[in-house]
Amino acid sequence: VMSLDSDTYFFGTPAFEIGIATRCSVAAPPHRFPPHLEHTTKERGKYNVGGVWFAYDRMGQSMASWWTDRVCERCDEKTCGDQLYWDVIAEMAGDKFRELPVGFNMAPWMSQFRYGRIDDGRVGIYESTSGMGGVPLVHYHFHEFSTTEPRKLVYRSIATSRVFGLSNYALRGDVLSLVYALYTQAVEEAMNTIEKVTK
Repeated sequence: VMSLDSDTYFFGTPAFEIGIATRCSVAAPPHRFPPHLEHTTKERGKYNVGGVWFAYDRMGQSMASWWTDRVCERCDEKTCGDQLYWDVIAEMAGDKFRELPVGFNMAPWMSQFRYGRIDDGRVGIYESTSGMGGVPLVHYHFHEFSTTEPRKLVYRSIATSRVFGLSNYALRGDVLSLVYALYTQAVEEAMNTIEKVTK
């Protein structure tokens, strides 16, 4: 079972990520904070719950139940919602836990990564400090994206001029043109379909 936040979107098939996940019982993506945000790990946790994995085995089921129970007991700022529990899950699961790789659950706070096109035309991820380049973008977490709430930062649709609220992380042009443009187009198509059905 994979639990996904509703503000996430697949840009490709997560075959590689599922391959990693199926070799363990529990998997989650790290926050991958850039250096200037690493100090927030204490209150936000090492892992992000934009997309987490539980195998249908004893450990996976046990960790899913444990997480559910903890979240029902307490889900507030002190626990960063359902998130800080994942630091404990990773420790309890031990060698049955895996981190999901770069390309999965990328997010607006990850300012150390750049986006471009790779050879086959897909969106790719690059990081100059590590020399990493050309990793396909599979899944993106559009943290705090909104179709209704005005925010300090907004994105205006090229096709319809509809305005979307963004998170307050500064976003470069490469992220907006290669990631947000595709996502807002998909969101608009979904909204148009819903409007037609409700009329």
